[in-house]
This record gives sequence, C-alpha cells and structure tokens, in this order.
Amino acid sequence: MKPTTDGAQLAIEVADALCARPSPDDAARLDELLVGWSHLSVGRSAIARALSHGGGVWDGMRDQVTRSLLPDGAYLRPSSRNGIWAGPLIARADEASGSSPRIREQDIVAGLIAYVPGGLLSHGIDEAKFVSVVRELEGAAEPTPAIGPEERRLDEIDDLATTVVDRIERGDDLSATLPPARRLAERANRPVEAAWLHLEAIGIEGDTRKAAERSVDERAAARIFARLHATADLSRVDVDDVAGSIAGDPLDRSMVAYQSIPTLERAEPSKLNDAGPIYDAAVANAAVRTTLFANEARRILNLVRQEVHRFVSQLQTDIRRDRRALELFGRDALVVLGARLDLLEQLRIGVDALDRPDGKTAAAQAARLAVMALGRDLYHGPKEEHQSPRTHKTYRITTEMHALAALLDGLWERMPERRPLLETAYRAADEAYTIGSRKDPQTITDALARQALQDAFLVARALLECGVLIEATGALP
Repeated sequence: MKPTTDGAQLAIEVADALCARPSPDDAARLDELLVGWSHLSVGRSAIARALSHGGGVWDGMRDQVTRSLLPDGAYLRPSSRNGIWAGPLIARADEASGSSPRIREQDIVAGLIAYVPGGLLSHGIDEAKFVSVVRELEGAAEPTPAIGPEERRLDEIDDLATTVVDRIERGDDLSATLPPARRLAERANRPVEAAWLHLEAIGIEGDTRKAAERSVDERAAARIFARLHATADLSRVDVDDVAGSIAGDPLDRSMVAYQSIPTLERAEPSKLNDAGPIYDAAVANAAVRTTLFANEARRILNLVRQEVHRFVSQLQTDIRRDRRALELFGRDALVVLGARLDLLEQLRIGVDALDRPDGKTAAAQAARLAVMALGRDLYHGPKEEHQSPRTHKTYRITTEMHALAALLDGLWERMPERRPLLETAYRAADEAYTIGSRKDPQTITDALARQALQDAFLVARALLECGVLIEATGALP
C-alpha cells in the first residue's frame, strides 16, 4: 500500500478504531464513521473541515445523524456483510489515488463512495461535492512532495551555512571563507551582506566608486566595512615626538583601513635591522607604523571573523526556524507568516518553543496569544452589541476573541464564496484559544501544542486569503 498523507492517516485511524471492537462482526457504520471524521482536528483534516458546520457538505443532516448515535437513539449494528471495514476502504482509496505517490484525503472519500455506493446520498451528502470540497481544502491534486522547492532551497542554505561556520571555527584563513559566505548571503537573498562580503574580499581599493554610484544595499555594505575596518591615523606616529603621538584619544579610530582581507592577512610587523640601532627617523617611523598596522590588521581580522560568524550563525537559526514552520504549517507557511510579522510573531515563538523539552505549554500559549492578537489588532469596528449574521447570536465585544468573531462575521457576510474557509477559521480559533487556556500545563501534549499552532495558522491563512491580513484594515463597511 502507498504511504498516506497526515489527514488521510487520521481518517483511517477513525475507521480502525471503530472496527477494533469486541465482536468480530462489529464493523463501522457509515453514519458513525462520518461523525467520527467530523470530530477530527480541523487544523489537520480537510475531511473534518468539509463535514463541519458551514463546510458546505453536510449541513443538512449532520445534527440529526449525530443524535441518532446517542444511547437513546441507538439501533442495531450492521453485520460484517454491510458494515465498513478499514482494510477494504484503504484498498479502494489506494485504487482511487491513481498515479499519486500517496493516498490523500480525497482518495479516502472516493474510496468510501466506491465502497458504499449511494450511502452518502442517504445521509444527505452530495458525493461529487464532497470529493470536490475535500480536494479544494486539501490543496493541489498531487500531494505536497516530501521535499518541495522551498524546503530544498532552505536545506541547501543550511548545508552551506554549516560549511562556513565549520571553516571559521576550525581557524581557516578568512580569505578562503569569504567566497562561500558571500554565496550563502546571495542564496539567502541577503543583498547587503553579500555586497559587504564582496567588499571584504576585494577591499575599497578594488571598488573605488563614489557613494552616489553605489546602490542603497552597496552603501549599507560600505558602512559595515567602514565600521569593522576603522583604525587609528598611523600617519601621526612620530618617534621624535612620542608624547605628541599618543596625546590624543588612544581609541580614536577615525580612519578606515581600505585593504582587503587577503591583504590584511599578509600584514607583518617590521623586521628592524639587527646590525645596530637606527638613527634615521624616517626609517624608524616607517618601521613603527608598519608594526602598528600589522597589529591593527590582526584586530580587524578578528572583528570581521566574528561578524561573519555572527551573521552566518543567525542566518542558520532563521533558516531552520523557517524549515520547521514549513514542516508544521505546510507550503504556505512563509507567505502567511511574512504577511504581518508584527501580528504573527507569536506563531514563530511557538514554533521555536516546540524544540524545547518544556516548551509545549509555551507553544500552546503562543497560539492562544496569536489568535487574540488577530482580533485585537485587526478589528476596528464598533464595540457595542454585535449580532452575528451566521449564528444570529447577540453579544458585546468585550474580549479579543469577540473581536475576532466579529471580524470573521463581517467577512462571512461580505464573502459568501469564502464561507467554507471562514467556518474552518471560526472553529480553529476556538480550538487554539481553548488549548492555550488550559490551566494544567501537564495536560498539554506535544500533539496538542502542534494542533493549537496549526489552528492559529489556519485563522491567519483564512484572513490572508480574504485580503484582511495584508491590508490590516480589519473592519468591513
């Protein structure tokens, strides 16, 4: 059997659980399978989003069927001849997947339709619509590759960063480290650092353009170069007036060493004549200045080495954070998180917290804070009583979650074509807030923390798709 996507595996696990009951003839009923699927996390299951209230697939008979499963509404269980077993369902889903390398949720639905012809219609579900909605919510027709183009790019940057850091920490010549470091900056789309590392390799002597002839990024790079290459004015050194030479500020470095890193690495102290004392002041001055310059060169080399190490290490940290976000949130992660860094910083904090042994509670709380921030900062409508056009309930907007619900209500009313997506956002926001509000941190598992973050991300993505997150206007007229 082919491997499954995460959402398809969740659907299979529901069928497995329903079939794993004492009686060998106790197969799953279609209605309880559908209800079980509808209760899956909307952050991880496209089937759950399709079957949820407002998902557009099962709005008519969902509550009626759910009530029939209560003890007072129970009826005889099916025999193995007319029940649903996980094995045959998976086999039919495998057939429906065609050339796809994995079994997707849309294949599970298509397999169920083939397994129980007409069964969905008897429960008020349009079969073609069910498959279509799940396919749309799940994304592209083909599943996301295990390593997509963006993940591959980040992995390449990570590997290159590791190479550069290893060279620096091993003590290799800085001149040999600059080319891969510059290539790393270019690959990571860091033009200022790329231009600065290029200047370090060739020196100002290798690029004598005036400031007006340089781009904005190149001017910023030149300022970094000047800060790191700041040096004392060695032309003031005079062996005949030692007191005058050092009378000024000993830390005054008002000049810039324009030389490249390869040139600075070759700088050596002067070798004075061993035949006897030097009586020529000009020769003595030159020797002293050469020695002082060699000392300054070593200081500059250390500063540049530390700055390159800091830049590459921080870049590697950022790249690995982005990689984890892609793994947790999917291919849209960087687009959504980059839309409003100020509003969604809590999501990034939550992703980082997952790496800490004690970070599960912090991650769930970050998800809660993220959805609260969306309501607080994006809704600018009236605070008086609000009546939801979706539920027809009336309430005062006194909390961030009330504000978020009112914001979603406005979009729900204005954008009927987005209602399935917004229904997912309502439910995901409540789920993220509930998990993040748990009083006992011991009850927050790794799976729950990840679910809370994924739910908060779903809300952000829904707002982005509705145009609110980028515009940041919040209130709708």
